[in-house]
Amino acid sequence: MFTKSSYIQKVISVEMDIGARCCRGLRLHAHRNESDARVNYYQLLSLTEDCSDSDIRLRYKELTESLKSLPSVDPRIKRTIKEAYKVLSNPASRAMYDANLKSSIFNSQSSGAANEITSWQFHGNADEDRVTEVDSDSDTASTASYSPGSKRNDLGRFLRNIFRSNSKSSVMDHPIPENRDIFTEVDVNLLDFISGGTVKVCVNKFDSCSDCNSANEDTGKYFAACGKCGGSGMISKSQRTPFGYISTSRSCVTCNGCGLKRIRDCTTCNNMRCIQQECIVDVPIPRGTKPGSTLRVKGGGHYVGRFPCAGDLFVKLVSAGNESEFVKDHKVYTVACLDYVDAILGVAIDVKTFCGTKHVEVPACTQHGDEVLVGNYEGIEHVIKFHISLPKHASQEEILLLNKIRDMKRQ
Repeated sequence: MFTKSSYIQKVISVEMDIGARCCRGLRLHAHRNESDARVNYYQLLSLTEDCSDSDIRLRYKELTESLKSLPSVDPRIKRTIKEAYKVLSNPASRAMYDANLKSSIFNSQSSGAANEITSWQFHGNADEDRVTEVDSDSDTASTASYSPGSKRNDLGRFLRNIFRSNSKSSVMDHPIPENRDIFTEVDVNLLDFISGGTVKVCVNKFDSCSDCNSANEDTGKYFAACGKCGGSGMISKSQRTPFGYISTSRSCVTCNGCGLKRIRDCTTCNNMRCIQQECIVDVPIPRGTKPGSTLRVKGGGHYVGRFPCAGDLFVKLVSAGNESEFVKDHKVYTVACLDYVDAILGVAIDVKTFCGTKHVEVPACTQHGDEVLVGNYEGIEHVIKFHISLPKHASQEEILLLNKIRDMKRQ
């Protein structure tokens, strides 16, 4: 018999069944989000983690409209956009996704702490897309992240994000360097500035792996042509339309356009194709170089397997001279100290310079700061500058003699 109490129990059982199914759905969704936590949907859609629901809807609409203008679109792109929008537009699934994303980022940072590279060399996240603006007056780089309200066309960047998130480990799977160039200083003696020479610079840099990324025959044991693109790095597709055949080409998502796949792990570089080591670089110094100049050595910077060539090495030349020898106004000065008696009477002295010992005749009545030319090296004059020293304490005999000289000058 159908009664009110049985009806209430029936309603409660139905509601409990609906709630159980919802919980199972949320758990399955959470498990899927946990398995796909490595795909950052925020970076995929070029959004920040604190974006609003309206930003997500607007961004989804913009990307959908942009993809409609393309002649041929990979179905995976549409599926990934739809999946990202479905997860982020639902508050419950978005909360679970954010928790799983933070947990995956923390675990990856904890497991990779042993191989962490200093922040001045690399970005912390290889998938993070930033625009770097370098001040011309300094070496400091300031970064600016993308905001949803910017007006620039970022469809290409979105496509790079989506292919990067879907791609598996490949030949070039390692952090992107912030700057492959190296800046350093080296002390150079005055003789090398004037006559030219070579200075050795010790640089701690990333260099090509000698096992899997060198010119020897063993390199072929580690790589083979990509089976997806046949080693070309590009995948072409032809489509028949009412106007004829349309061919489109895109980078291979398997090898990221390099045309190679790794068939054997390298224990020397851990598949990074580069190793960090101390290197000695010979820097030639041209004749007549001024102190403070910066020389550029092409290919002397960091090398990472992601790029076809190494960065550059910038070496600032600092004069290794001391207070007694320096360069000023296209002249090389060597300071020679004289006693005040020798400066008055004149004397012949030997002065040690950067290019050997010079014999100098000091004329009588030489004043403090007087100069004597001792050489000319292709337009650069070498002069001896006299520094006359006065005694801090005079003996009684010196005082008597000086008093006599003063009395003679007054007469």
